[in-house]
Amino acid sequence: ESIENFQKVADHYYADGFFLKAIAIYKRINKLNPNLTDICTRLADLYLKQGLTMDAKAQLHIVAQHYLSKNLNKDAIETLQRLIEIEPDNLKIRNELAKAYKNEGMIPEAVHEYLRITEELTRKSLYKECLAVLETAYKLDPKNAEVLQKLLALYQDQGEPDKGFAVLEEAL
Repeated sequence: ESIENFQKVADHYYADGFFLKAIAIYKRINKLNPNLTDICTRLADLYLKQGLTMDAKAQLHIVAQHYLSKNLNKDAIETLQRLIEIEPDNLKIRNELAKAYKNEGMIPEAVHEYLRITEELTRKSLYKECLAVLETAYKLDPKNAEVLQKLLALYQDQGEPDKGFAVLEEAL
């Protein structure tokens, strides 16, 4: 009952634009029951409106982990996409998103995320990690020309042309 009443008050504050008061009430609700994902999501929205991106990311991450633990991939995807909007260079979140896409059968989207990860890893000169991510993308979609091209180039750069030839033969 208390959660219900607190939520009515917080929703009223939110609707009237009293965001700091709404945050305080939603935080109270969150302490009473930290598993209410809609409260965490509302808190994240309010934190973003107040410019508190770290707090918003923390709340969204809690929600994403909850959805992932319950195999609610569509909800997890939506939440992870919001996290990436806030922090586009976070490779861990991108990797979680790619896995959620894969689990949901959204292979082109998963491969796209893996390619975005490889771009960042290449920029940071982390070639071994880049190779592992490309191999994962290749296993998902062995006919993807962009994955093949990057994988072959990386094998060549790493002095492993034999692996590149084997991948090319398999793809053909």
